Amino acid sequence: DVQSNGDGGGSEPVQAGQSVCNQASVPSLCSLRDQGGAVLNRKDTSAVLAALLAMERRQGRLEQLCAGSNRRWLALDDELQRLREEESGDRARVKAMQREHAEAVRAIERQLTRLQEEQAQACGMNGSDILGSRCASLLLEQLDELESER
Repeated sequence: DVQSNGDGGGSEPVQAGQSVCNQASVPSLCSLRDQGGAVLNRKDTSAVLAALLAMERRQGRLEQLCAGSNRRWLALDDELQRLREEESGDRARVKAMQREHAEAVRAIERQLTRLQEEQAQACGMNGSDILGSRCASLLLEQLDELESER
């Protein structure tokens, strides 16, 4: 974790566990640490208070950043869940459409087979070439109509 130094300005990041004394606070805060149980004067207590307040402000800003980050993660998690639910519904709709399409293709193929059989019977009954060519052209027209519907 990188933290700001103890001057309240946040200009020199330090690693967690390192001393937060900098050039401005070295004479007061770092010397206080070395004094052990010595009594603090007014200047020393003011320096300690200022450092504590600065740290408290930084902690508040970090907590706000964390809260905002948590809200974003929660929103992303909700969006992911919604998309997964939507995907399962979409998959079901795709399968239903595929079944309908396959059924429509089979129905058209059955109709085409029936028309071909009828054409063969109609052309076979009458030996006339003119009638046979007319039957063939009608069949081709019907086939074209079926192809365009497909």
